[in-house]
Amino acid sequence: MNTNPIDKATLENMITSIYLGPKCEELNQFVYASQLYGTFFCVYGIFEASDASGGKKRIDKITLNVLNYKGTINVGLISSYYDKKQKVIVLNVKGMSDPSKTIEVDFQGNVIEIGKKEELKLYRQLYRLSSAKADPDKHFAFDTEYYGRDGELMFPKIRYEQLTEGEIKENLKDKINLARIQSQGNDITDQLREISLRAPGRRCVPTTMIARF
Repeated sequence: MNTNPIDKATLENMITSIYLGPKCEELNQFVYASQLYGTFFCVYGIFEASDASGGKKRIDKITLNVLNYKGTINVGLISSYYDKKQKVIVLNVKGMSDPSKTIEVDFQGNVIEIGKKEELKLYRQLYRLSSAKADPDKHFAFDTEYYGRDGELMFPKIRYEQLTEGEIKENLKDKINLARIQSQGNDITDQLREISLRAPGRRCVPTTMIARF
């Protein structure tokens, strides 16, 4: 049995793929996975595509659906759209929402054309359980993704998954944060050096898909 750890180069290149060839609309393809509120879930997509110039494919429609595999709180899909400036599909999800709901990606009038082995990116965003920022207990379920508490003390969490590599490093290097982390017996030197931004892979929010047809 090989017990050697996966090398860093392999971790950096963890991706998934989407098939855009004939009858692709008959497949419900895996595009994203994560865990929120202790619930592990996967997002799948049904892609409809047609031929475009230059040997590329035009993505005509994407219908997304979610399956919650483990956990007590359902995570559901709220909305999705294509951000032309960032060249990424933004996916909004929320806890304690209907997991049977399917959504269509809003292309916002943009045309998505992609060639073989080119990348399509998706970025997941999480909505709070409560629409009111000052009312984290509105649903009688404490929003552990956005808040922490110690008795009557409630405080907002820093959601590191939404920060860039540079922002995480700067936050962890803050004197107060660094002193507290070190007092708990942690050495973050290696972590600061090895932070990466891509998932499926080493982080939860973004995913990278390679087109195949």
